[in-house]
Amino acid sequence: MKLNAIMFLIFQTILAVSFSFILPGPVLDLSARGMQKLDPNFICSEDTHTLILDRNNIMKLDHLERSPGLQQLSVAGNRLVRMMGVSRLTECRTWRLFMSWSSCPL
Repeated sequence: MKLNAIMFLIFQTILAVSFSFILPGPVLDLSARGMQKLDPNFICSEDTHTLILDRNNIMKLDHLERSPGLQQLSVAGNRLVRMMGVSRLTECRTWRLFMSWSSCPL
């Protein structure tokens, strides 16, 4: 196994552990659903504080500004090129954005 691959696995483990402390309360987990984008009508309920969109094919994080109560957002393992509106997530304190394995050069 190449050194870069080992370093990436260590980095991924550290981030996973750091994100494993999820705040108590509602979590919306939409991981690995083959999503390519968020629907324009997408909105989290007012009491949802954690949104997990890991391991999809999302390129654009649009429409999240309609869920201003989010405190944690995870979009690891996607193909992000644009994140419009996330600057309006003023309550969001935890962001997990690292690259997917397939996009990590070895």
